[in-house]
Amino acid sequence: MQGGSCEITVHAVAPRVVRTGMSAAVRENADVAAAIEADTALGRCGEVSDLAAMVAFPAADEGRRGASRSSR
Repeated sequence: MQGGSCEITVHAVAPRVVRTGMSAAVRENADVAAAIEADTALGRCGEVSDLAAMVAFPAADEGRRGASRSSR
């Protein structure tokens, strides 16, 4: 919001727990895994494929602010 007047756009992806080797220990604890999954929108740990499009979109031309307007 502070950079908006300068036409600065910030994209952020902040997932909870993503199913990778680094999160295996957390996911192996059934109580911790259940608590995390209950607190997520999808009700499960994230997958790398869930994040790929979210990370790629802002980096693409279509993710630029005003991209839809500039193609008119």
